[in-house]
Amino acid sequence: MTLAWRYVSTTGLVLAVACGGGGGGEATRESVESCLREANAEVTTNEDDLYSIADPIWEGEGLVTTIGENDAALAVMRSESDAQRLVSCAELFYEGMDTPSDDVLKWYGSVVVEWSEAPTDEETTTLEGCVP
Repeated sequence: MTLAWRYVSTTGLVLAVACGGGGGGEATRESVESCLREANAEVTTNEDDLYSIADPIWEGEGLVTTIGENDAALAVMRSESDAQRLVSCAELFYEGMDTPSDDVLKWYGSVVVEWSEAPTDEETTTLEGCVP
């Protein structure tokens, strides 16, 4: 994970904290984590490694993964509406940035994903195989 990505994501955390959220829902961090590990992705749930939307504010429901050469922060929210609210707030953060939110911010049911850069089709397929 690059220092610049960490900086941008840490800035995004301020927005995520303001928007609120909580862990749980249809998917669990454990089920997503297990699937990603089976797909040979690197995964961490260590609080020191979490950032942005995967910050431990979600009571242990965040994780960070590396799929291929791309990093992604995931937050497993309490419900689809909580995930939608987080995505809406995160989109505000991306306004005016060089990277459009559509390129890096994805939402799958109760799981919100923030990629470090636009994912390849292969990276997207790997992730989509592990979220509802």
